[in-house]
Amino acid sequence: MTQGFIRPYKNPGRILNIRAFNPGDSGTYVPTAGTNFAIIKMVGGGGGGGAATNDNTVGGGGCAGGFVIATWANPSSQSITIGTGGGGGSGAAGTAGNPSSLGSLITCNGGAGGSLNGATAGAVPVGGTVTTSGVTVIVSWTGASGFMGGVTATGGLIGASGYGASTYFGSGGARGVAAASGNGGNGAGTGGGGGYRTTTVSRTGGAGSEGRILIYEYT
Repeated sequence: MTQGFIRPYKNPGRILNIRAFNPGDSGTYVPTAGTNFAIIKMVGGGGGGGAATNDNTVGGGGCAGGFVIATWANPSSQSITIGTGGGGGSGAAGTAGNPSSLGSLITCNGGAGGSLNGATAGAVPVGGTVTTSGVTVIVSWTGASGFMGGVTATGGLIGASGYGASTYFGSGGARGVAAASGNGGNGAGTGGGGGYRTTTVSRTGGAGSEGRILIYEYT
């Protein structure tokens, strides 16, 4: 996980409301009357876990969405998009999560999907990045990468696929073990676990979890 800039902040006044936006809430954010300041916590969708399709192979865990905490002076109405989580791989790598956005102020990109069969040729999948404009960043980081998993041959083949990456809002999906599929991510912005195959049956990755936006409104 790549740590971003950290800046202290003061509570500017009385809290009016906490607005939570989840998938299906996409539309327009309209500040509560009397709001002069806001604190935003936001994450992109998590990537789905990778599949395992060859004998004794493991899928990689999905990566986490980008995360930010920022302050916002004089909030105004803005469009809202909540990133959905990526699908778990079925005979393929996991699908990347989708970005969450607050107008043109903040975009938290989704995490990459986990790898197929634990393949590491080329770049290792990475978490979502964050871009901001017109807000003051308190904390910002690129989402964590999912775990690749591994197999050992000592005393017989033993192994497990990769865990999905966790976020501020939840824990990554559990890895598949003993020829099992991966589990879905928990909370928001987390990666799905990878599948693990030891027989002739392919195992799929778990789905990544959706993004989220929390807006704390103050006088």
